[in-house]
Amino acid sequence: TSYDYLTVKYDNAGNVIWKKIFNQSVDIGCGIAVDSIGNVYVTGYSYNVTTLKWEIHTLKYDALGNEIWSRAVSPEAIRSDTFAKIAVDMEGNVYVAGTVYPDIVHLFGEDYLLVKYDAEGNEVWKRLYHTYQVSYFLQGLALDRYGFIYLSGSSPSNGGLDMVTVKYDPAGNVVWEKNYGGAAPGD
Repeated sequence: TSYDYLTVKYDNAGNVIWKKIFNQSVDIGCGIAVDSIGNVYVTGYSYNVTTLKWEIHTLKYDALGNEIWSRAVSPEAIRSDTFAKIAVDMEGNVYVAGTVYPDIVHLFGEDYLLVKYDAEGNEVWKRLYHTYQVSYFLQGLALDRYGFIYLSGSSPSNGGLDMVTVKYDPAGNVVWEKNYGGAAPGD
């Protein structure tokens, strides 16, 4: 009757092992990750009918499909037409990122939001990458083996688009930020 997260686990032959549906109201699943022991992590956007706000909602299932935890982060305003990304590191920390408006007052500039959860689903830190003058549209999230986090996307520049990449250390500090591009898309 509405949009829901649907997570399905298949065996090697393509048979359904389990399926789970998350239904809060309007829920748009955008990203999935699996850790080294078979836990499944799903993230996306959900509309919370209690708070009347969009949330980036993340769930963790064990290898058998049992829900371990469910967490939501709700900035003032979320661009629900963009995709949330998710990644899991070797220690089971979960990184979720999406494109958000910084707050209701600054609806003209979109930002990268990055949230780190520990293996138990506790929020470790939350970071917003923004300038209030430029829009950033998240398109990728990656981790390296040393625990550094990379966000990449695009930003309007001189009538075209720049690629904008930000590197964070494991504590959530910006290590560097790079823009690459020019006057036209594809430069």
